[in-house]
Amino acid sequence: MQKLYIILGCFLVLCLSARSQVLLQFNPAIDGTTLDRIGNVHIQSNLPYTVEARLQITVTRSGGGGALVKVVTPTFFLRSGLNFPGPQVIGSSQFTFQQSAAGQSLAQTRRFYDGEYEYCFELSLLNSKSTNDFFENCFNYSVQVMTPLLLVDPYDLEKTCNRRPNLLWQPVLPMQPDMTYTLILSEENIGQTKAEAINFNKALLFQSGIAGNSLTYPPQAPELDSNRTFAWQVWGIRNNAIVTKSEIWEFMISCSGDSTHTDKDSYREIGENVDASSYIAKSMLHFSYYNSYGPYHLNYSIVDLSKQNKVVKNLPDLTAIHGYNKYDVDLTDLGNMNVGDQYLLNMKTVDGKTLQLKFVYAE
Repeated sequence: MQKLYIILGCFLVLCLSARSQVLLQFNPAIDGTTLDRIGNVHIQSNLPYTVEARLQITVTRSGGGGALVKVVTPTFFLRSGLNFPGPQVIGSSQFTFQQSAAGQSLAQTRRFYDGEYEYCFELSLLNSKSTNDFFENCFNYSVQVMTPLLLVDPYDLEKTCNRRPNLLWQPVLPMQPDMTYTLILSEENIGQTKAEAINFNKALLFQSGIAGNSLTYPPQAPELDSNRTFAWQVWGIRNNAIVTKSEIWEFMISCSGDSTHTDKDSYREIGENVDASSYIAKSMLHFSYYNSYGPYHLNYSIVDLSKQNKVVKNLPDLTAIHGYNKYDVDLTDLGNMNVGDQYLLNMKTVDGKTLQLKFVYAE
């Protein structure tokens, strides 16, 4: 009986050893958002020799009708221990994209957009001495692409008389509960760019650990000097690392009688839910939209709610690029806008959603 137990034990050890000859590990939370990082798979080979191998990666989106992309690498040497194919192998791989809008968008942008994905890695050993020459592992992950970190107020190139301005920005979406923000504000010297001011000048404000999306000008900080220009930027911080940065904006403290204050409104985000209140558009309509897909021609319309949904004609052609888009539509060029009327902007996105923005036209 004891000999039988020994034989069974040896058999189990051999089986476990065979199944663990090669292990595939992948972190989709870090490497599953772009094609450029899809090759960051860790391959642990417990084989006592080097063998040629080929890797096939298949990415499928839930409800997407099959493989969104299939990647077949050239052959490479799988050595005993930890292997890391990385970009050098993926860069020379063969890509086959799904013949759909999502597949073509992925081919153009090389980014995976919001959705549920399955990442399957199939490793084939060529001319191997092992009894098992095929290994597979799949990983599931829900990709949520963060929107850019956007500054809001003071807006770029604004002239303000407030020497202790409050600073406001739009946080990344979806909200990251463990993200904090760091704000930097520096004075620009004559002849400097705003980037040089942020990177090289001593910061007048360097506030870290901000949990929200605004900063009240600290009472202990000195007032900003008149007739000077200031640059500011916000960083998004997670796990003590900078994960995103806003653009750098600049504003001037100017209280002279001949200084002009721009009438440009802030950009209003167009969304699926229409606010009960209306945005006042003074001659210009400024709206923004985050596009998770590749470039496409904007499908939009404007109707006059005060005139039984009369369609506004002669709208300019607009296009959307991947990422954050800002639009400036000169309403005075349309020729058929009525001061005081309430209008509704409707926009169809590439994935079939309807976004809307209500506004009142004013001169």
